[in-house]
Amino acid sequence: MAMPLDGIRVLDFTQVILGPVATVMLADLGAEVIKVEAPGRDKAARPESARIAPDGYESGNEAHNRGKQSITINLKHPEGREVIYRLIPKMDVVTENYSVGVMDRLGLSYDDLSRLNPGLIYGSCTSFGTEGPLRDWKGMDSIFQAMSGIMWLQAGKDATRPEPVQMNVGDSVGGIIFSHAILAAIIARSRTGLGQKVETSGLGNLVTLQRWRITAALRHGFHWPVPHGMILDDPIRDFHQDSEGKWFVISLMAQGSWARFCEVIGREDLKDHPEWQARHGRRGNQELVELLARVFATRTRQQWVEAFQTHGVAAAPVYSYDDLADEPQCQANGYIVSVDDPRWGEMKLPGATAKFSATPPAPPTRGAPLLGEHTQDVLTGLAGYSPGEVARLKEAGVI
Repeated sequence: MAMPLDGIRVLDFTQVILGPVATVMLADLGAEVIKVEAPGRDKAARPESARIAPDGYESGNEAHNRGKQSITINLKHPEGREVIYRLIPKMDVVTENYSVGVMDRLGLSYDDLSRLNPGLIYGSCTSFGTEGPLRDWKGMDSIFQAMSGIMWLQAGKDATRPEPVQMNVGDSVGGIIFSHAILAAIIARSRTGLGQKVETSGLGNLVTLQRWRITAALRHGFHWPVPHGMILDDPIRDFHQDSEGKWFVISLMAQGSWARFCEVIGREDLKDHPEWQARHGRRGNQELVELLARVFATRTRQQWVEAFQTHGVAAAPVYSYDDLADEPQCQANGYIVSVDDPRWGEMKLPGATAKFSATPPAPPTRGAPLLGEHTQDVLTGLAGYSPGEVARLKEAGVI
């Protein structure tokens, strides 16, 4: 069965996390993604690999590069650029997330490549955007979090130091937004026939993520941070511990929801409490916090979550990653999938989360490629080199 991006071919120059997140999402949807890497580079030097196990398993590489092909080309070598130029007419999309100006100096800018393929979509993600006084600044996930306000938001109003989000939120969200922009350009080309350059940035991505809070702050001066460890400084929208010390979270939002909350916890006597019916009366109320701690310590989190959900109240256990992988709901929807890889055997990986009724994504069949694993196949199959020419390029240090 066809997949959503069947027939779309991507030449991927991205590195670290943000760019590879975008292109692995395109690969999940059926695009043929050819990752360009430097020849002779040790596996440990792949910047995507934040953690390398003693057996050589690279979790970052497997998470961000599974389903792709890998070719090695020395982009600083004149013949290396010629290899790229021969591949470009066969490509639909080029992606890169180098610092501003790097691709221009390599002769691989949008202007350079679009002359060879006018329908090319050229996706570029920089740190701070291509305009303005900070365009040449270096940036990584922690830098984007710092400048976008997320560290301040996470820390809370009483914090003595910034608090980052611990899952590379800038890179992860940035990759999603980057892929979204590329998909929009693919749709536009199908309607107009025009290729184009698409730009996003690490800072801009996190501004997009926080549009609600930023809008409120800029209009009303409403600066959201609350005491660290609470969601909204309201016990009916917060974390709680059960009888076994396990955590769960409740999220009741409506102003009149206090009565329903009291029914679920079996304390209907609290419904008409003069202070606790309104959110401002519950916020930071230590007496209420201690009362609820005693209540929730009487049952397990599974019992509490089921009780709240049965009464139409949003609640869920706070999971570890191991818990998440074992959750039947994730397995049923393909959010966590098992892949039988030739090197690593069976391994669990995040799957494609979008569903398509007519062109569903196929589950991944293998993990990330070895460095340069597909160089000869791509150069002979797409660029038109003979095996002898490929051997000569390897001897010359081009690939």
